[in-house]
Amino acid sequence: MPASRQPSRSPWEDRFSTPTTEQLLSQYEGPAQSLASVGLTELEKRVGQPPSLEWLGLSWKWTLVYKVPGETEPCAYLIPTPDWPSIALPVPLPIAEDILIRRGSKYLRETLVHACQVDQVRWAQWSIQGKAQLADVLKLTTGIVEGQPV
Repeated sequence: MPASRQPSRSPWEDRFSTPTTEQLLSQYEGPAQSLASVGLTELEKRVGQPPSLEWLGLSWKWTLVYKVPGETEPCAYLIPTPDWPSIALPVPLPIAEDILIRRGSKYLRETLVHACQVDQVRWAQWSIQGKAQLADVLKLTTGIVEGQPV
C-alpha cells in the first residue's frame, strides 16, 4: 500500500508548530515582503514594544499581536495571509466616525464603513498591497495608540 501524502501547509496555517516571524515573512516575495517587513518594524515603533506571536483561530491563524505597554487589549494585528500581509485594527468609534465624517482616505473609509461594530469599536482589516495603503493604516494605528483622531 502506498504511503499517503500529507498536504504541506505553510507555517502560517500549521497550528501545531509555532513558526518564527522570519518563517512567516519568508512566504512573501518582492513588494509583499517589503511591505510586510516595513509594517512589522513600523507597528513596533508606534506601539512601543515587539509583537507576540499568537494562534488566533481559523481566520487569522498565526498572527503578530501588538499591545501598548501596560494595556491588556491589543491595538493592532499583523496577519501574514499568504498573498499579501493584512493589518487589522480595533478602531474606537469616535476615531472611526471622524474618518467617515471628515472624509479620511478612501482606502480607510471603504473598509471602516463596512467594518463590524462591537460596542464602541469597529473591527477593520486591510490587505496591504502598496506603500500608500500601508502609510494610511500606520497613521491610523498611531491615532489609536495615542487616542487621537487622525
